[in-house]
Amino acid sequence: MNRTETFLNRKDCCRDLLGASIRSLGRSPAARRVLQALGNTYPVQSKLHQWKQTPSSACCLCHHNSETLCHSQCVCPKLSRARRSAHHHGWTAAITGISKNSTKDWTFHTEMTAGTLAKLAPPIEFEDRRVEWENLRDVLTIENREEEDDNEIHCLYTLICSIVNNQENMETLQNILARRTNRDLILAACDNDVEWMETIIGNAQTLLDLLVSEVMLRQPDKVTQNNQTNQTNTAHQYSDIWWGDETLTDILPIHKLICKILACHNSIQLNALLCLTTNKQLLLSACDNDRDWADQNWDMESKEDLLSLLISEATLRQSNPQAGHLGKKRPDGIAVNWRERKVFLLEYSRCFDSELHALSRADNHKTEKYSRLISTILTQLGDRWSGGVLPFSAGVRGTIQSEVWTAHMMTLGVEVPGTQSVLKSSITACLEALEIVFNARTAALASLNSK
Repeated sequence: MNRTETFLNRKDCCRDLLGASIRSLGRSPAARRVLQALGNTYPVQSKLHQWKQTPSSACCLCHHNSETLCHSQCVCPKLSRARRSAHHHGWTAAITGISKNSTKDWTFHTEMTAGTLAKLAPPIEFEDRRVEWENLRDVLTIENREEEDDNEIHCLYTLICSIVNNQENMETLQNILARRTNRDLILAACDNDVEWMETIIGNAQTLLDLLVSEVMLRQPDKVTQNNQTNQTNTAHQYSDIWWGDETLTDILPIHKLICKILACHNSIQLNALLCLTTNKQLLLSACDNDRDWADQNWDMESKEDLLSLLISEATLRQSNPQAGHLGKKRPDGIAVNWRERKVFLLEYSRCFDSELHALSRADNHKTEKYSRLISTILTQLGDRWSGGVLPFSAGVRGTIQSEVWTAHMMTLGVEVPGTQSVLKSSITACLEALEIVFNARTAALASLNSK
């Protein structure tokens, strides 16, 4: 079977529901784009180049050397806002269906930090749980920051605004970056790695992404409230960013490896680089510790597949999923059953599904990311409470592992007939999310061409 046949014949992936969702689109442009995506024939630059319709396979928006379907749907930094919308669209469909079909004993909360969770009050009939729940406040409530920390966040945000204002004026931008206080802030954002700082300081977009992630890591709630000056409005595009699984994050070791691969001009240099122990560990991690695959690809002369793999890994992972104050962590959803003393953290991932194991990897990543938080919550609540992390991963082309989703939904009080309803609406939402990103790409290209 070819790749499309293999993709469509996967077991336990709700292909009957996928077919029903496609049929519901009728004969429309959206249906055509979905079918192109399923067959991997959507006309992104790499396909047009393969068909000899364009001289280059590079992404017209971010200039990455190859715009594949995976790149446009899951990686391209110029479409990050659309991907966040797609993520929220998919999660809204899933959590709405779960909460609607669950029993009345369960309450569901979305977009809630762990610190806010600690302030919840139990229903009157379960007042005896209040003392247990209040134990969470000691470890999850975020104390007020010192004034000097606030000043440092303000300085970072001011620096972001300055870079946004002066990206087109290279001389002014270099003067801004040359100031000692600004370089100190950038160096701190680079974990005091001078070599890494010097590598990115000339790239305004990479530098912006790094500084924004630093602000959001330190104080995600402060930035969204800062609208007191016209200068902050200039950088408003950055004020509503929170780093989910669809946004590139600053994973310094992987980013360093990507930069070094790009700098290699021949296979000898590339092979020498890849033989380093730390680099081998990164590559093995990126390919699920599959040594056979790694051995076949370490000596590749073409860098494209290797770079795509590492960039996808950087997209999936976060720089340090266990770092930071636990109270600042914001899972996609939190489910509480006061009667049975259960609490679960819910996480939704939107992955590229050319390989089925991508969904399992996303599940494992989200479980690891929130393992410390849920462990702390259960320890503070005491032995009578139980819970865990329930990941819900969906492929951009409508792949959902039905056994995993069904098991997790039944844990949350959803009966089997209700699980089918949630699966159907979630797959439809996946295809709608695909269209959200396609439309954003079309609009971005039209805007680019009009300039």
